[in-house]
Amino acid sequence: MEKGLGKRAGKFFAAVASVALLGGAASSAQAIVTYSSSFEAPTYTSGASVGGVDGWVLGSGSGVSQTVSAAQHNGAGTQSLFFDNSSTNASFYSVYHPLGTFAGTILTMSVDLYISSANTASRLDEVEFSTGTLGGGVLGVSIDGGGNIFAGKTWSALYSGTALATAPAGTFANRWLTATLTLNTSTAAGTVTLSGFGGTTTSYTTSFTGITTPTNVNLGTDYEGASGTGTTYYDNVVISTSAVPEPSTAAACLLAFGVLGVVIRRRQRGGGIA
Repeated sequence: MEKGLGKRAGKFFAAVASVALLGGAASSAQAIVTYSSSFEAPTYTSGASVGGVDGWVLGSGSGVSQTVSAAQHNGAGTQSLFFDNSSTNASFYSVYHPLGTFAGTILTMSVDLYISSANTASRLDEVEFSTGTLGGGVLGVSIDGGGNIFAGKTWSALYSGTALATAPAGTFANRWLTATLTLNTSTAAGTVTLSGFGGTTTSYTTSFTGITTPTNVNLGTDYEGASGTGTTYYDNVVISTSAVPEPSTAAACLLAFGVLGVVIRRRQRGGGIA
């Protein structure tokens, strides 16, 4: 009897999971890409700044350390955005792009980043939703040359906060990672994820609430403690919006679990359901 119940319960849970997945698929199908860029020609010129190109604005430090480069790229393209902080430009620098209109939606931004193994431990690479330049960060993630990963709702959390985790040596440098920021603008709740690591742990994620509504996305480099040096590439920026999931989806799942509870209780009392 218990084995039979276990099988039916297992199928029931599978059905509930399918409902949830279908709901997620429906939300994904509604996603609208509002902006994307791989920093390719002819819009972008190798060796030139992205400032004033395709909506990009020079941010922190006037973005002086960045240019479009053909030295690294991820995917089918031939160029990416290069931040050269290997010598004199050892402070903090960024470029930002306006997010546009997204009220009442789920806002998602993803970008690939390539960190050189020559980066010093104090050199940081940062991705943010913000209300201005790096200093206006409201949700973001960063990683330093030692593999320490930071996340938070303020700029300072990304360079002086407590590390979310430390990626082991050999799992993050000289490879493309992906930073993803997601914000439910209806509930002010969001998540940050950094993925693409080698080794047993391939991604790191955390969630926040009470997030201020952003206006821009920032790509940049920074430092913690003493200024550090290094080089970083960004590629494949995608900003999208999707509808907030309908309450009916969550309600259906709760109803389904409630029915399962009735089945279990009747079994325990000796009743049966075919």
